[in-house]
Amino acid sequence: MPVLTGAGDLVGMLSEVDVLGGRFTPDRRCLQLPATVREVMSHQVITADVATELSDLVDHMWRHRHRCMPVVFQGRLVGVVTRTDLVRTMVSQGVFAS
Repeated sequence: MPVLTGAGDLVGMLSEVDVLGGRFTPDRRCLQLPATVREVMSHQVITADVATELSDLVDHMWRHRHRCMPVVFQGRLVGVVTRTDLVRTMVSQGVFAS
């Protein structure tokens, strides 16, 4: 999930791993659990531009094991591409046809 400022600037991503981290028994050495999105989100966000070649996007997501990628146009978030989107597109284009 993209995390935006009030002005719409992309400042982080909140992933399934970030959220599920709080679902397990906390380490006894941990004095305080995170209370805000800012405390658990990934601050270094890798994005794709709307003009990024699909093959480059797939390659990057595969190599880095990303499940989704924020898409920007002129520095502004315009969408998110997921693995499901990619598979759906490949199936509709007959990539998996026998």
